[in-house]
Amino acid sequence: MIQIEDSELTINNVNTIFESVLNHMGAYVYIKDVYGNYLYVNQLICDLFHCTPDDIIGKSDESFFTSSHLQGILDSDRRVIEKKQLVEIEESGYLISQQVLRVFKTVKAPIFGKDKQVIGLYGVSTDITALHKLKLKLENQANTDYLTKLANRRCFFYQADKAFSFSKRHGVPLSLLIADIDHFKKINDTFGHHAGDEVLKALSIFLSNNIRNEDTISRIGGEEFAFLLPGTPLDAAHLLADRLCEAVSKHLFNVGKSHINLTLSIGVTDLSNDDTKFHALFHRADDALYNAKNKGRNQVIAI
Repeated sequence: MIQIEDSELTINNVNTIFESVLNHMGAYVYIKDVYGNYLYVNQLICDLFHCTPDDIIGKSDESFFTSSHLQGILDSDRRVIEKKQLVEIEESGYLISQQVLRVFKTVKAPIFGKDKQVIGLYGVSTDITALHKLKLKLENQANTDYLTKLANRRCFFYQADKAFSFSKRHGVPLSLLIADIDHFKKINDTFGHHAGDEVLKALSIFLSNNIRNEDTISRIGGEEFAFLLPGTPLDAAHLLADRLCEAVSKHLFNVGKSHINLTLSIGVTDLSNDDTKFHALFHRADDALYNAKNKGRNQVIAI
């Protein structure tokens, strides 16, 4: 609510009303000079920085945001000043006073002087931190297998297509492993589906701990896993598959009071000059996996 002392609106009290509107509009409003120093801030910015207007006026963002996220804010200011145009961007920064990341949807526009030169800028920012966190959470859920917390099939093919394009463009190797747990149905039938789920989770951790950070492991089916190995030629991929196959067969997976032994069948392939899409690799690795199962399981076949 806005209340003024006068009985009617005049030029004099409009400024008071305008100031009140800026302080209650639910957005961060500011004016800066061409050097990035604040000339005006509304109350929401004072609350954000935990400062009074006098503490802020004449200072720049370096006084309020950590250097790790400051550059994006400075770059957008520079675009407004140098290109003399309005920008709509998403900005983020760690506040020095709180050490928490804040994300803003911001509109910035230049302020022109009499000679049509830019003499400053004004900005209006809305805090979208909560929305940003929700977006990241939903993206993570959309790309993560609910049981094992590995990348899911959707995420796998998205990353695989990018890795394929990079490898074809730069002429670097790319290999693929597809692994399947042998006789997994027997584990479910013997120990129950809960035990089967626990086996999948334990195996996922075990496999993740036995590959490089730059490699990607995904659960692409019930008991089927895919390994994307960028920069890895076929012989090195075959060695990794052999090592994983042997390591899993020698490991006992503890599920409740039971100790369960597993074996894997693994198909291996790599990028060829004739491949035009990633699915060509995937089908070859899948064929290799099929051959490994038909030849007795607990082994690696490369195509």
